[in-house]
Amino acid sequence: MTCKEARETLGGRLESSVSKEQWAAFEAHMTVCRECDRRLRQTESIRRMLRRCCNRLGAPQSLRSRIALALPHRAA
Repeated sequence: MTCKEARETLGGRLESSVSKEQWAAFEAHMTVCRECDRRLRQTESIRRMLRRCCNRLGAPQSLRSRIALALPHRAA
């Protein structure tokens, strides 16, 4: 796997579109490429920080109600 492919795989992981085979190749690349490993650790650190920050925040009930009303209703 090249560094470019590793960056694409990391982006795909964030979107949950990476196969097990792709991820295995990515992990193997991380063992030999310090720059990609650094990028992975940095990305994971940012994701953890965003989860901590964003999970504490919630939309006001009035906004959630307006959004729910604006969503198209689907027949069951």
